[in-house]
Amino acid sequence: MVAVFVVERMRRGLASPMPIEIGHRDVRGIVIARARCVIPHAECALDTSMGLSQNRRPEAASLGTAAPRDRGSLRIPSRRIRYAGLGLVLAMGAPIGLLALRHALHAHWPEFRTVLEELSRDSTTYMYVGVSTALVMAIAGYLLGRSADHLIESSGTDSLTQLSNRRSFESRLNYEVSRALRYAEPLSLLIVDMDGLKLVNDRAGHAAGDTALLVIAQALTNCARRSDLAARLGGDEFAIIAPSTQVELAAELAERIRTMLASGQVGPLPDDPSRAVTVSIGVADLRSTGEMTSGALLRAADQALYQAKAKGKNQVVVEKSASAPDA
Repeated sequence: MVAVFVVERMRRGLASPMPIEIGHRDVRGIVIARARCVIPHAECALDTSMGLSQNRRPEAASLGTAAPRDRGSLRIPSRRIRYAGLGLVLAMGAPIGLLALRHALHAHWPEFRTVLEELSRDSTTYMYVGVSTALVMAIAGYLLGRSADHLIESSGTDSLTQLSNRRSFESRLNYEVSRALRYAEPLSLLIVDMDGLKLVNDRAGHAAGDTALLVIAQALTNCARRSDLAARLGGDEFAIIAPSTQVELAAELAERIRTMLASGQVGPLPDDPSRAVTVSIGVADLRSTGEMTSGALLRAADQALYQAKAKGKNQVVVEKSASAPDA
């Protein structure tokens, strides 16, 4: 029944612009993950019509840069909410402590009857202590949780592009490899490298180079699904982890990214408006690596990227041992 419901919702999403939400982790089983594999990478505008854009921009689909936090209906409350709730629980100890202290002064173990008498005799004081302590603890917990959320988010985000950084990328890649092996699902990886960043920096300065990197980040954001992870690995190198995606479809995604940039749809080179930003992209899938590890998948995608550079740049190359031909 779940599979029928998912397929029907997907069909209606293709036929109607009405937004639907099919999160990659809405259900922890593999039924929905496999159903999503039917159309894992349609045209970049398709995800928008299906309501999968995280920031709901009308022109393109966005991505979640911290997928372990994107759990759909199983979403875990943020730390600010959890810490505030914990503060409320701890605040219950304030009136209990006051009651215990007052009975301790009488040097005898309180009986249930005497406890009730004490609470009824001075209920206003106990209520004031409980409510005021709860407010203080909840506010303090919320502020601490907000700081913790900010630190966690910052530690996994690239400061320039606001994509995931290498630390977040490696953690997510290990997770997705384990998940793909557990559920026997495909997993593809794209390594994207800008062509000629050093020349841009030499001609127009590092500010222009940063602008070019932002153009690439925007293209990755526009074309990645919500279930994908786009990351900046460092310098002019980017990556997209594409769960539940066959290598052929990953190659199509890579070609759309390359075409979007080469056609100037996102933006031209900062130092030469007549030229577009170009990238070389290597594509590999987990099943083609042999070792079936995150390191092997990364090496395979890197090898495909080197081939794209050697063939003249501004190209997409699928790792040789993969089932799909070179794009």
